Amino acid sequence: MTNAPQSTPPPVLATGPLRIQFDGRLLFNGLMVQIVPGLNAITGDEQTGKTTLLRALCNKAPPDQTTPIATPAFGLLFEPPHPGDPTPDDLWRAAQARCPHWSEQACSDLIDRLAFAPHRHKTLSMMSTGTRRKVETIAVLASGAAVMCLDQPYASLDKPSIDALRDHFRTIGQHTDQALVIADYEPDPRLHWQQVIAL
Repeated sequence: MTNAPQSTPPPVLATGPLRIQFDGRLLFNGLMVQIVPGLNAITGDEQTGKTTLLRALCNKAPPDQTTPIATPAFGLLFEPPHPGDPTPDDLWRAAQARCPHWSEQACSDLIDRLAFAPHRHKTLSMMSTGTRRKVETIAVLASGAAVMCLDQPYASLDKPSIDALRDHFRTIGQHTDQALVIADYEPDPRLHWQQVIAL
């Protein structure tokens, strides 16, 4: 079910009917989603399909179960775009190659605000879950994509990092041509959401 203000702006991404199974269970059958500029939340309990829906928005759902989106959202969802054990810079370069509107300034600012510089020389396997999450989050937020997807971005992060991300999300929330989609158990009450999609 979608809860949205009546003044919802035109969508920047719209899906066709989604039919998606996961582990033999039908999660979505005919669900249609519209993502609007600003902040969009996808909420629900465990196994309601939050991450699966994000994957569908990024064209990462099983191809035989949903119609591909012409201009999909961008989200790494903890899937490095190349094999091996990359460093953050390896992963960010690979993301930059896929994102024509990549912002080096945004990447640099987020590295500073999330106190990430001491970890840049490490590979992903050397990092904690929270630190790996920062790598993905920086890549997505620096992508410059019209629609960006993050899965539980606050998980395993310290309070200063959460506060820094929340400030960055507020800035995105003011955009009229860019959308951020965040999947979590419930929407952050300190942010203004254009739309909440409750699963």
